[in-house]
Amino acid sequence: MLDSCLSDEQQRMHYIPRLGKLAEVGMLTSEQSKKFGEVLWENMGKNDFPLKDTYYLCTYLKWPYPENIDLEARIKKSILSEEATT
Repeated sequence: MLDSCLSDEQQRMHYIPRLGKLAEVGMLTSEQSKKFGEVLWENMGKNDFPLKDTYYLCTYLKWPYPENIDLEARIKKSILSEEATT
């Protein structure tokens, strides 16, 4: 599945939810978890989130991410920068 995420965007959209669920329930090895985090977050800008319009920001706290990403700060900044809606 991880290699399929690298092939194209359609495959990525297909497999990321499944890999995310496997990560949430602890069914990925440490190597798989690390690779999933790298694949998920590759090519993201400094304040971007992968598939942001698809998942709540708290979902990313359950999924792996590379060490060079300060996820909590990124989520906090995103929440504070969004305009309040009524």
